[in-house]
Amino acid sequence: MAAPRYLKAFKDLLASSPGFADLPEIELESYGNKSDRAAVILQASIVENILQGTIEKKTRPLSRDLRERLFEGNGPLSSFANKINVAYALGVFADVFRHDLDLIRELRNGFAHTRHPTTFSTPQVAEVCRCLKLPDNLQLSVVPDSYYAYFLQKVADQAHPRTRFTVACHTISAHLLVIWPDLEAGHLDLLP
Repeated sequence: MAAPRYLKAFKDLLASSPGFADLPEIELESYGNKSDRAAVILQASIVENILQGTIEKKTRPLSRDLRERLFEGNGPLSSFANKINVAYALGVFADVFRHDLDLIRELRNGFAHTRHPTTFSTPQVAEVCRCLKLPDNLQLSVVPDSYYAYFLQKVADQAHPRTRFTVACHTISAHLLVIWPDLEAGHLDLLP
């Protein structure tokens, strides 16, 4: 049975990629949002979508049907964890990125499913964010310029759990979207 037109249109929207014109609104949602829960879920979802796109670039061209069978429902790459494992096995990123991706996934799942009031100030959340490695790696970490405008001015603390989470998410996204494709194309020197 075919999905109703309105549901198909909604799924098409979800499957499409945002454009450059969408960036200011995405940044406002990601960095300017006062809700820690919304920030974690949104930023982790962006990382997961970029990771999926990176995996897709490593495969042969996928038909819509095959993409759905791989990445949706009970497909073998429908979960964030499976995407991380496959990308790691393909050599897309090093151990430090896998470590932080796993913590981002855990935080996203926790914020999405807990019934407890949960923020970056929750001691258990703060401890997980403290264990993120990318924010401490000055050679690899990337702080988004717009993050300063929206949130960092208020926090002004690089050790703040929200800052650490955002820097880890943004660093992974930047490496997947820009740095590794340039490295593979021979446009950059060897990355540590």
